[in-house]
Amino acid sequence: MIPFKALVEKIVAIEQSFDVNSVTFKNIKIWPLIRLLLRQQLGLPQMSYLKKGKYETHKKIVKLQKEHFAQLSKYKDTEVLFFSRHEEHFEKLDNMHYNPFLDPMIEFTKKNYNTLKIEIPFYLDKIQEKLPRFTSTVFIIPSTITEKATNRRIQNFSDLQRIVLDITGLFIDEAFFINEVRTINAWQFFFEQLLLEIKPKAVFFVYFHYHVAMALISVCKKLSIVTADVQHGRHGAYNGGYTHWTQIPQDGYELLPDYFWCWGRTCQNNIAKWYSNDIYNHRPVVGGNLWISKWINDKEPDINEDMKKFYQLLVQKEKVILLILQGPDTPLKEFVFEAMRKSPEGWLWLIRLHPKYSDNDSKKRLHDFFRKYCTNFEIEYTTSCPLYALFKRCDHHLTANSSTFYEALAFNVPTTIIDPSGLDIYQKEYQLNLLTYSDSSELLLELITKGYLKKIDTSEYVETSPKVAQKTLLEIINHYSSNEINEKKMNFNIENNKRNALELNQLGKDLYKRKFIRAALNIFFKALEKSQECATIYNNIGVLYCQNGERNNSFIFFAKAMETAPDDMQINLNVIALLKNLANKNERLDLLRLL
Repeated sequence: MIPFKALVEKIVAIEQSFDVNSVTFKNIKIWPLIRLLLRQQLGLPQMSYLKKGKYETHKKIVKLQKEHFAQLSKYKDTEVLFFSRHEEHFEKLDNMHYNPFLDPMIEFTKKNYNTLKIEIPFYLDKIQEKLPRFTSTVFIIPSTITEKATNRRIQNFSDLQRIVLDITGLFIDEAFFINEVRTINAWQFFFEQLLLEIKPKAVFFVYFHYHVAMALISVCKKLSIVTADVQHGRHGAYNGGYTHWTQIPQDGYELLPDYFWCWGRTCQNNIAKWYSNDIYNHRPVVGGNLWISKWINDKEPDINEDMKKFYQLLVQKEKVILLILQGPDTPLKEFVFEAMRKSPEGWLWLIRLHPKYSDNDSKKRLHDFFRKYCTNFEIEYTTSCPLYALFKRCDHHLTANSSTFYEALAFNVPTTIIDPSGLDIYQKEYQLNLLTYSDSSELLLELITKGYLKKIDTSEYVETSPKVAQKTLLEIINHYSSNEINEKKMNFNIENNKRNALELNQLGKDLYKRKFIRAALNIFFKALEKSQECATIYNNIGVLYCQNGERNNSFIFFAKAMETAPDDMQINLNVIALLKNLANKNERLDLLRLL
């Protein structure tokens, strides 16, 4: 598995080495689709996200069935539409299936707006698994027809193909991507029918990284309906699905949402800091986590007798450790099992399975596996009860790299990262002592015993104020009715801009180390857009120009570096080295005049 940092650097190198926005199909800029599949393939090379395709002679079109028109006519007064998915309903409230991302937002939004929640049941045989629903849901089952496809090519695809192969070693197939875009096109017809029927002002959903969501987004843009992707997990510094978009066009992408609803300011900045200063599309905004807000600010929901006994058991334990398991691609390290085996009898290890892998067979298999190491653990109730009920009752939280770190922070529960991938993702938080890292059983037991947690303003990571949510909701819903829409640029204070400029500068240096020279130079110039007060950026541009034999340009930027920081030793040494290498007397004089 390639480190997340190295992965996004390759994506940025592509964006800064080629005009990715010139790659279009039927006038739609398809780089977001290509980029997301590239990211998946780079992150999990054992999988087959990029395939060999063939040029199909026919295409599918997805349509509303006739009976749905009558069904939707009842909801013509809908102002805010929520588009959910089956697998998002992994929590339970009042013994009903609950979507912790959208359902709290619906409850909050319907106080002032007419709302509707819809869902496409892609797996009809599984629909009963997530019933009944806490929030009323309208299920729409589409129909499909087939039409003859016209021969079309993706503009400038072969040029991008060469760049991608050179930088990543991956081959991208044009026929495959034509079929991928046609899948989006197929769903566009369906969503246009649906949205014209109910005409909402805004659409909220979780996770835009798939064909159906991209189709929904593109149709909403056509109909001037604002879209928002609601944060569902980690938007860390190197989450390439959301961060490091360095070539967003002035008019934005057809396939990306208008807004990213973020849990806190850290996530917002992780996304926004890579944008050019003149970009106002795809805005990250802080709306907070309304599910956490509900658990912190409201009374806990009623539970059954068995769950009450489980909660009482937790209170009796000396230490309660919550271990969050992830997918099969992130197996637990051996030292974790060793720590469980060595732990005191009064400790209880709560093993929570990932929602995708929490079926009864998985629970039994893992139960039998963990029994080899210790008996003081629990899986069944830990996996089925609300996560935040556990955070309110546990002493320590362990994860490989999950975003549950942010959620634990909101409940003042210390987190220890137990996998190098997590340290890669949360390097900044580790340096700030917001979490700890362990790679041995002895250290892990010591960290759990100490239970260290630095006191901070947790709203930086997870905002729980209903007032903040209300303000952000109002901004999104009124997006197209505002007279200032073209002036809604990302504004940061001077200190923040300088910090973001230095992060871009570091990215440029990292790209340079990987020999992505052109990409590095472009990123240095993006850093200058953020702040013109960083001498090191001017210096780095001067060095690159000098190495490329462009001495006149290097003179200009070295001079600017010295003007900004005349006492900087490294900059002075670079200028001295350049003067020594200038054989031509006139060139030396030119540089000295600039200095």
